[in-house]
Amino acid sequence: MSLSWDVSQKVSVLEQIEDHRTSGDEQIIPVVLEKFYTPLKTELKKQCEANLKLLKNYPYCYADDATLPEVLPVWMDEQEIIYFLPSEKRFNRLQRLNLDRKTLTRNTPIAVPAQFWTEDLTDYEQYTSLTPESHFLDMDIPMYLLYTAEEWAVFLQVADVKPLLAPKRVVFIAGSDNIKNYFQDDGVIFPKKIYGTDHVEEYDTAFHEIYDRKLQYLETDLQNIKAYYSDNEAEIDRHFSEGRPRIMSVTTRFSTAIQFHTRDSMDAVQRLGGESVVLIEKDPLHRVDPFWEAKTVAEFKPDAIFLISHFRDEHNSQIYPKGMVSIGWNQDNLPHIMDPITPTRLHKRDFIMEHLGGWKPFWEVGYDREQIIDAPIPANPYIYRPYELTLEERERYGSDICFVCHAVDIDGYIKEICNNFEEPAKPYITEMYKEYYRMASKGYFLYGAESFKKYIDEFMRRRCHINISSPIRDMIAEKHMSTFYNRAVGARVFADWLIAAGLKNIKLWGNGWLNCEKYHPYAMGPAQNGETLSKIYQASKIVMGNNIINSGAARAWESMLSGAFFMSPYIPPEEDWEDIRKVMKVGEDLVMFYNKKDLIKKVRYYLKHDEERREMARRGREVALQKMTYDAMMKRVITFIGDKLKARGAEQGL
Repeated sequence: MSLSWDVSQKVSVLEQIEDHRTSGDEQIIPVVLEKFYTPLKTELKKQCEANLKLLKNYPYCYADDATLPEVLPVWMDEQEIIYFLPSEKRFNRLQRLNLDRKTLTRNTPIAVPAQFWTEDLTDYEQYTSLTPESHFLDMDIPMYLLYTAEEWAVFLQVADVKPLLAPKRVVFIAGSDNIKNYFQDDGVIFPKKIYGTDHVEEYDTAFHEIYDRKLQYLETDLQNIKAYYSDNEAEIDRHFSEGRPRIMSVTTRFSTAIQFHTRDSMDAVQRLGGESVVLIEKDPLHRVDPFWEAKTVAEFKPDAIFLISHFRDEHNSQIYPKGMVSIGWNQDNLPHIMDPITPTRLHKRDFIMEHLGGWKPFWEVGYDREQIIDAPIPANPYIYRPYELTLEERERYGSDICFVCHAVDIDGYIKEICNNFEEPAKPYITEMYKEYYRMASKGYFLYGAESFKKYIDEFMRRRCHINISSPIRDMIAEKHMSTFYNRAVGARVFADWLIAAGLKNIKLWGNGWLNCEKYHPYAMGPAQNGETLSKIYQASKIVMGNNIINSGAARAWESMLSGAFFMSPYIPPEEDWEDIRKVMKVGEDLVMFYNKKDLIKKVRYYLKHDEERREMARRGREVALQKMTYDAMMKRVITFIGDKLKARGAEQGL
């Protein structure tokens, strides 16, 4: 808002305010108010109401607006604000913070007390915000704007909050009680620096006092944790053997799937009769920190900590002592998981749920098989289930053949892979990938790293007349080639076969399909996970599996639980990272196709034989309900751990 105080009148207002301060003459007050406040009274009131309306639905505003003190701004210019406080019959002056922007750095949570110039605050936000590479989903860091109650009353009248709300990282806090309560909260991020001219030392002292108090609480919690877990292993083991453990999980909202896999796993624990608690950031501006973790462990006393793609040894051993059971669900085979040092750091009460039980490199790392639980990612039957579809939904989602996957730009993907190699090698590597794609399009697939190694050796000798070094060949085969094979080849090849065979009622759901003109008639855009995706599966006559290294991917279970008929590409059992045949019977619960001719033949057959297709879908759903839900998985995990702990106890005579 641009307030129209006459700059030429500043000397006058300052003189009158100084006269009031020195003489105490209260007759000066109405003169000042009449001349400098009354002309803008309506404008100030409108600005205050507009700001309050915007802040009402803003998630990061902590102020007691119902009891705002009466504060009357009488002056604002480029350097200061002057206001009158009727309850104390005094004028007050607030100086602008002329901050050197060179002192501001990106990725920095800061606090700014008693500042009112919107353009400055907008600049501070931009200069301290997260860099693009530091963002994960909606993750952000806070910028705190701190005010006393009377400063807040001024701010609402003279500032425009609208541009400060858009980034959704500005936190408005007014009043000492609100400041204290906010920073005592679990997972709060403290500012790294306080910028300002007013109250800086006061706020700095308050922050240190709150932080020191948290440290004291942490020390008490750690003592309680140590005392409990040094003497309760037998009770923890009993909870597992009875099938009713208390499990705590730490996850993050800054992930796509992990937070939901955690949620569904812990919900299953509760349905099985156990207890669970999940620590996850409350909003984009909070984090799960050691204070919060220790507090929860001390209060909840979990029998186990549950982590996805991470293990206990990465966390504070005082918070998660060895008396507690640790369950790490390996979903991503991250570098630290594939490090041969990691198995040596695991304790006898550490257990690993392995998502890709058929992936050979994992077993070569050196993990103790006695601690490994086969755990492919299941599906949630409370979300993925048959729905009562409307006519509009059947029309919108229905198809003969449904693909749910992203389509990769083959040329772009090959180019991205080849950027990892020096210029002289790029043309040969590019042609090698293109040749393999042409092979796959004709139905010649390779499976497993050894097959890729042989193909690379043969291509380099045949086309380049060179023998490629083993380390480079192995890296291409194990890292780049398998990724290209799974992400770029399968879905497009299978879709091309069906389209070329004249099958028209096909829907391709996912990103990327619209980028290629030949798929435009079939491309539907991305499908929203959850109920919408389940309805897409349900409305489709045939759901195509497209994962060609892992037949037991989560999409298979989601579609079957939705009541869909699922068709999977054949993968040799010895090369299947998670073999669906360990759960389902081919020909009874699902169909596998072996080549282009077999795919087209089976698709046409099952499109014609509705009853047979529906019966197989019914059996597939029944088996998935029995074996591939979160309840089934967590029951298997709890039973496995309970049996192992009981056997160890018997060996020790406990």
